[in-house]
Amino acid sequence: FPATLILLNAAPKLSFAKATWIVGIVACAMMPWLLASHLTMVQMVFSSVLGPILGVMSTHYYVINKCSLNVERLYDSALPKWNMNGMVALAIGIASGMVFSEYAFFAAFPAAAVSYFVMAKARPAV
Repeated sequence: FPATLILLNAAPKLSFAKATWIVGIVACAMMPWLLASHLTMVQMVFSSVLGPILGVMSTHYYVINKCSLNVERLYDSALPKWNMNGMVALAIGIASGMVFSEYAFFAAFPAAAVSYFVMAKARPAV
């Protein structure tokens, strides 16, 4: 934040957002090893979030819908906007990815896929 204010004083025509981006890029370019020291945590968080999303999407498309997609139904405003089975499976997958952080993707993907499959069979979405 102070570096952004210094840059704004040096170049007053810059907006606060642009000055912040410039300072951030320069800081990462000057000391990339500090950014790399957090890489494992960033990778764990991304794997814990994207693994369950892939698990729910692939289970829904390949297993539940058997590779068929009704495009007109995707844009039907009468349907609910959120599939609660998918949201619960996503939460289960993220939690399992955080618990088994060393293998976040490999824990989160199957946890979300299996839980979504079980919930979709027990309580199908509209």
